[in-house]
Order: sequence, then structure tokens, then C-alpha cells
Amino acid sequence: MKDELKVSLTGFMRYINKTAGGKISAAKRVVEKIIEGEYDAKTDYWRRLRQAIISFHKNVGSIDDLKEVAGNVHETKQNNYNKAIGGYINFLGHKKIAWIGEPPKIKWRVGGLIVSLNPELGLMLRNKKYYVKLYIDSHDENALSRGQADMIIALMEHELKKNIDEEISFAVIDVVRGKFFDSKRQRKNLYDMLVAEAKSLEFLLRSIIGDK
Repeated sequence: MKDELKVSLTGFMRYINKTAGGKISAAKRVVEKIIEGEYDAKTDYWRRLRQAIISFHKNVGSIDDLKEVAGNVHETKQNNYNKAIGGYINFLGHKKIAWIGEPPKIKWRVGGLIVSLNPELGLMLRNKKYYVKLYIDSHDENALSRGQADMIIALMEHELKKNIDEEISFAVIDVVRGKFFDSKRQRKNLYDMLVAEAKSLEFLLRSIIGDK
């Protein structure tokens, strides 16, 4: 049994979004990813797209730079990459966006569970500064909801806000669907709920791993 269980923020959010039996299925999928090494940055399915989006903003790249990424991944990934790139281009539209710097990154620990909190972008958008998390999932059933976005933002605010400029807010972009979610809503008590969900996920993961 692993002393520490490393989970991506996306995997954690999928677990939270499930109910009853769905949570067990989600936890089993997390275990599969842990075993397969999919939470390692080197084997991240969307790694090249994340890197391309970061480079696009940091270096004031072109839309063509983003479109080229799909041609540089394995053919089995190309449809999903094209879908995600199209969604991000829709988000960009004609917005004036500027790079403001690298966001902070930490590991959120609850018991033996470790969730990566790693917003990828530091952007000036609509005259406001944001640290932005890229949420990328091509499956329609995993589209990011407002409630899920609120939870991601609440977690980043609680864990990262104390180390940054007060003028900077947090946001999430559902890349595939081109949707931007910022921190307009109040999220009272969400953090306590996230801690409880993390504890329940760790319990399920250890139970499943113990049965293997």
C-alpha cells in the first residue's frame, strides 16, 4: 500500500461530482491512473496542449501555433486535441489578454492524499489579473459545471491566496468548451466539504488498492 496517494485536481473533481456507487467507480478509475502512472507529468495525456497554451500566452504566439499541436501528437489523440484546441480558440475570440507571470503551485495534502494545485496561466483579462487553471476533458459527461468550478476556485483561494498579490483572482477555463469561470460567487464552507471529500477518497483508494 502506498503511503502517499497522488491524484490530479481533475481526478479529484470527477470523484466529488459523483454520488454513491458513482464514487466507487470514480475511485477505481483513480487507482487505475495511479497504477498506470497517468498522474506523472511525463505521461499526462494533455501535456503538449497545456505547454502550448502556456507558450502561446507567454510568447504572444499565433493561433496557428496552437493548431499545429494536434499534428504533433499520436494519431489516436488528434481528434480530441483538435476538439480542445477549437474550444480554446473560441474562448480567446478577440479578447485582449496579457501574460502577468507564473502562478504559484503547491501540493494539497489531506492525510495521505496529495492533490496537485497547479494553475498554469497568469493572465490579465478584462482589466483584471487572474491565475488560471486549465480544465481539459473531452468527454461530454465530464463538462465542467459552475459548481465544480466554484470548488476548484475555492481550493486555490484557500491554499494559494496568502502567497500572492491581493489584486490577483483565481479562475478556471474549461478548454474543450471554451468556458471561463471566475470567482464571482461566494463559496462559504466549500473548503470544509473538500477536506471531507478528500478523506473519503483516500479511504476508498486504500480499500481498493488493498484488494489488489
